[in-house]
Amino acid sequence: MYYHKRLIKAGGILGISGIVLFLINVVVMEQLYFQKLPIHTTRDFLRIFGGSPWREMNMGIHLSMIAVMILFIAAFLGLYHSLTADKLRITATWGTVTGILACTVMIVQGTVQGAVMVKLAKMFAGAGDEPQRQAVILLYQGLRIIDQGIDLAFDGLFFTAWILLGFAMLNSRFFGKVLGAIGIFSFSASAVLNIWTAPDPPRFEISPFVSLWILVVFVRMLRSSKALPSPTEAADPARPL
Repeated sequence: MYYHKRLIKAGGILGISGIVLFLINVVVMEQLYFQKLPIHTTRDFLRIFGGSPWREMNMGIHLSMIAVMILFIAAFLGLYHSLTADKLRITATWGTVTGILACTVMIVQGTVQGAVMVKLAKMFAGAGDEPQRQAVILLYQGLRIIDQGIDLAFDGLFFTAWILLGFAMLNSRFFGKVLGAIGIFSFSASAVLNIWTAPDPPRFEISPFVSLWILVVFVRMLRSSKALPSPTEAADPARPL
């Protein structure tokens, strides 16, 4: 039991860290910083990100998103033990496995996307004439379709994971019906939006909202670790489990 308590506590801390890092990347860097750059076409993107410091910053964001997914894997493991501390739940098991698979897919997607963006932007900057630059543009557009497909696979797994975990939360004493229902509804709506616009991402972005919900889940998970017995308490035969 104490081992589970430590897993839950570590998972909560790492999950909160992952959410904070994600919000810094998406909200601060991309929405507030990169959106100010004059990027209207593929040519504009390759021209700007073909040089420093944008090339390094772009790859840095992808690497930090990979770090987010690694933190989330630890968080999913902790969340599983939090959801099954009082009762084994099939939805918790399925949701945890699906969530870890989603994080693995996103690690692959982030690596592929970052490498394609950085390498082809560098090729565009070094192109000697217009036909070479046009060839790089066409190659970039074709390769980006691949990581769009990988991203769609991540969305399907990630949304399914949180829907299943939301059902597991409904009867959990640490999370409850309200928190679980909000998660089920939010990620079901996200799934519908992504299926409707597939393979392109939806124009309406709700990731900041669902990120705040996940943050609340991780905070509740961290608090749930305090309700589990310590080694001394667990060894007391008079203490009810």
